[in-house]
Amino acid sequence: EIPLSECLKDTVERCLPYWESDITPALKRGKTVLVAAHGNSIRGILKYLDGISDDEITSLEVPTGIPLVYELDADLKPLQMSGAVAPLSGRFLADPEALKKAQEEVANQSKLRYGVK
Repeated sequence: EIPLSECLKDTVERCLPYWESDITPALKRGKTVLVAAHGNSIRGILKYLDGISDDEITSLEVPTGIPLVYELDADLKPLQMSGAVAPLSGRFLADPEALKKAQEEVANQSKLRYGVK
């Protein structure tokens, strides 16, 4: 049986082994890596990279279609980028107004989908 959904904890447990087995080695070889992910998958990676708490990650809205850029040090720890929006150290490639609008759209999708008021 396949579950109809998965919680963030399960998503993190599924994504982090891929981060360690494929993404980390590529980064250590000096490669630039593009990660295309959805909702909880990207939240799981961001939670890991930025050390975001369980409470804080659930309110993080990652807008669809706006690239999020990270620079990492030699130990693959994120560097705080100019223009980053807390709790993230990476920055979205969008002006603040467009970013806020896109984040609100993502938040509203959840409200509509789950009947949250």
